[in-house]
Amino acid sequence: MKRDLFFSVIIPTYNRRDALEQTIRCVLLQSYPSHRYELIVVDDGSTDSTGKYLQQLAFAGSLRFISQRNAGPAAARNAGAQIAHGEVLVFTDDDCLPEPGWLAALDAGYNNPYNQYRAAIGGPVRNQASEHWLNRLAAVQEQHRSNDAEAPEFLDTANASYRRTVFLQVGGFREFLPFPSSEDTDLSLRCIMAGYALHSMPDAIVYHAGRTCLRSLLKQSWLRGISEGYIRVMYATFRAFTPSEKWSGMVHLWLNRMVALVDYTPLLIRPLIRGGIVSFRMALLTVSEMCFFFCTLLPRQVVRYHMQKSASIHIGLYLLVESLCYLLRWMGRVVGTFRCEVRETGWQRISRQFHENE
Repeated sequence: MKRDLFFSVIIPTYNRRDALEQTIRCVLLQSYPSHRYELIVVDDGSTDSTGKYLQQLAFAGSLRFISQRNAGPAAARNAGAQIAHGEVLVFTDDDCLPEPGWLAALDAGYNNPYNQYRAAIGGPVRNQASEHWLNRLAAVQEQHRSNDAEAPEFLDTANASYRRTVFLQVGGFREFLPFPSSEDTDLSLRCIMAGYALHSMPDAIVYHAGRTCLRSLLKQSWLRGISEGYIRVMYATFRAFTPSEKWSGMVHLWLNRMVALVDYTPLLIRPLIRGGIVSFRMALLTVSEMCFFFCTLLPRQVVRYHMQKSASIHIGLYLLVESLCYLLRWMGRVVGTFRCEVRETGWQRISRQFHENE
């Protein structure tokens, strides 16, 4: 017999009151029974009028909210999960617009007719239609497509849900990952490694408003690259690259041997040396991806821009922005690899070895 689940919708926010108002409105207008879900907004240290706005809504009984010092989206989502009452924790962002049937579609996914236990479900994230040129760029780039697969590799937190028991079992979001787009990938991969499968419901649609500031878009690309560097270090074996028989494969194998020799270097400088070698290896590994981007992906984008009947000068501008975003993302990967290897794994490794030798 079908039973409506109780959902806890958790939204982290930081200095986006105008966008947040639209997101909250969409959540409160869900077709799902209002007594079967709650809305929790976590103010991650906003300096605008977000706090006062949320206090008014909380006083009216529309939502619950908590405030914290700015600590990043992972910490904000964990704070919301700690006070949540729901059997399922549902996450979205403060610049997203869920459709009215969003929660109902997620409920249908968890109450599937085959009685299969589902631990985590997401849904499509679509770019909101807009006349702004950056929104048109995002639409052609097909951003936020990770949830489109029936069994996604990871769930984008713009539209993701986890059973509370599973979320707590794997440890929630890792708060030392302060950059957006790393904490959701990390949580999803830990769920997969724990034996759970990820699913996506095509009717659980959320629209993403997108960036309207070029500087913000470039900053996002840089931080996303750093996030990918963290993930590739933390899951080096799970997301391993198969070495080829070409010269590049030989170089990668040589660098792997160099990493192994780092254990014979002085303890205090070991993280720096290891971080430098691993970062160099990451740079080489992503050269092939860069070649694919410039030789294959960009020409495809030109065709898509022409199909939208964009002017030639606009196409040139779009391709320039895409190239800048990709280069920043590539450099961010290298920097993120170094930072994670030195700060998050290197010093921890030294501390562990030091205590083992005591």
